[in-house]
Amino acid sequence: MVPNIEIFKSRGVGMEQIIRHIYNFPRFLLHSPNDMKKFVKKVDEMGTCRSSKMFIHAVRIVSSMKDENWELKLKYFSNLGFSEDDIFKMFEKTPHVFAVSQRKLKNVKEFLLETGKYDISSIVSHPIPFLCSLEKNIKPRMQVLGILESRNLIGKWPSLSTITVMSDSKFLEKFVHPYSNEVGEVYMANNVLNSKRTTKIGIK
Repeated sequence: MVPNIEIFKSRGVGMEQIIRHIYNFPRFLLHSPNDMKKFVKKVDEMGTCRSSKMFIHAVRIVSSMKDENWELKLKYFSNLGFSEDDIFKMFEKTPHVFAVSQRKLKNVKEFLLETGKYDISSIVSHPIPFLCSLEKNIKPRMQVLGILESRNLIGKWPSLSTITVMSDSKFLEKFVHPYSNEVGEVYMANNVLNSKRTTKIGIK
């Protein structure tokens, strides 16, 4: 483990991040130093900046797959319509999406494009939707926003990052509470809220 810690330290990864990975992903740092250097090299080749906080996460994601599975994942992203540059950008921003199943990648990408609100470039800039629940997070929020838009209650459609990164409490505060008569029941019906949050909406 110590040689691997030194590999990351020599590449600018802080001890706080390394320690966090020791606790959360202990097996990750048990790879042989030679293998770890290969994983690091692969991440370097994809253009992920070593100073990025995502660097060690990117190396861990690469280490979790066999070479053939990694190549298949890259090919699948390409088949979904992402260019090599798109793929590298998403990997640098959110390497965790490369651990997502092919089925989910396809479903999320198709749903977002079918809404007509986002395009490939939107997804490349904000890959987080691939990590969210399509049924419990993305669809209910899009439905709420669709209702608000149809009634001219929102002036501008929110960005993809707003849709997916915003917490339930913030989404409620901005898009549900002020229009509870119009969308409150819709939001609840999709089982997005637990019982405690439901009592706070004030829907009768």
